[in-house]
Amino acid sequence: MNTRNYFFYIIKVICDEIGKPELMESIPRPPTQSTVRRRNLLTQSEIAALLRASRDLYERAIIEVLVESGCRIGLIEALESLSSFD
Repeated sequence: MNTRNYFFYIIKVICDEIGKPELMESIPRPPTQSTVRRRNLLTQSEIAALLRASRDLYERAIIEVLVESGCRIGLIEALESLSSFD
């Protein structure tokens, strides 16, 4: 969610809370844009190659989480910093 959509959501919640959802009708909804392009996605064969090249279960788990969840690598880095494993 980008900042514009976040502010739109906050204003919507406030309007709903004060019992005036009709106020949202005058506010144009921000356009939604996907920053993910098809050419930026890995193919199944590239994913399989990454899994084969993983050195241990830890690396394989990280690859699997990224592929299945669609989260960005930054989230994995944040989780690693919170981790007590090592």
